[in-house]
Amino acid sequence: MTYTQFVEALAVISVAGVQRSFSAPPQQLSTADLPAKWPRLPDGDSSIATFGGGMELDTLRCDLAVCVEAVGQNTQPVNYARCLQLVDAMQAALVTAAQAGRIDSWTLRLQPEMVGASAYWLLVASVTGSE
Repeated sequence: MTYTQFVEALAVISVAGVQRSFSAPPQQLSTADLPAKWPRLPDGDSSIATFGGGMELDTLRCDLAVCVEAVGQNTQPVNYARCLQLVDAMQAALVTAAQAGRIDSWTLRLQPEMVGASAYWLLVASVTGSE
């Protein structure tokens, strides 16, 4: 699997509650698009089996971001509940994708981040796959 194929496979994962999916990070967002999802640029590791004479498995990694809400918008309890719903939805989507053989593992975290000139809360899934 190429890096492009891995990113494309992540981009099409359907996450319940996501309003809009982008194939690449957007330059800016509208409140009407939220929550919005996109893959980031990937990275990975490759190794060669020196004594075996061949390639080992390539490990590919890519973050799948879901922009939840603008920082400071709504109340803390509302944002907290919305983030919990999206964490569960992302977990379910990644379990389904893993069962289809696309991915091996992932971690989930919430972090603030700038998109364009505005600060947002993002749910980030760091996804690992191998070939």
